[in-house]
Amino acid sequence: MKLTLIRHGETVGNTLNLLQGQTPGELTELGKTQAQKLAQRLKTEKFDSIYASDLKRVRDTLQPTLQHFPQTPLVYTEQLRERKFGEIEGRKISDFPGYDHDFAKYPSCETNFAMVERAGKFLQELEQKHPLQNILVFTHGALLTALLAHYFGKTLEETFQQYPGVRNTSVTILENKQIKLFNCTEHLE
Repeated sequence: MKLTLIRHGETVGNTLNLLQGQTPGELTELGKTQAQKLAQRLKTEKFDSIYASDLKRVRDTLQPTLQHFPQTPLVYTEQLRERKFGEIEGRKISDFPGYDHDFAKYPSCETNFAMVERAGKFLQELEQKHPLQNILVFTHGALLTALLAHYFGKTLEETFQQYPGVRNTSVTILENKQIKLFNCTEHLE
């Protein structure tokens, strides 16, 4: 199975440096432009299925790409949502020193382990449903990192260190237990 992983476009929450979590999120004008440029980059690809987070910022990022794939099966799923931050959702990231720390001390916040487990369950389901297929996945920065963590059998902390800073509308391609492309935004240049 080949996976093409995409992070959503820039949001107002990104520009304010907020923990957006599972809030809908609103694309900025730049985010909308990024989504259009991404769609142009992907339009010549062939995908067997598309999976996406059901949150608004991902749906809005995906919309221009869907114009090029009207017949490709599409599934929106909560499994691809960003980390649930619970009581601290909407607060500034700078309020929490060390972005790679576990938010376990906040009871309503999804732990690193739980997020990687959720990502792993999604990947296992994909492997069962789509062996040897090319799958396009639209998601969020931390969840994309959790997908990488599960894919390579690492902790979320190790993965954040090895693959930092997933950029808005970046393209990451996984195939045969290897990263073929990571965090590529050449379409934005």
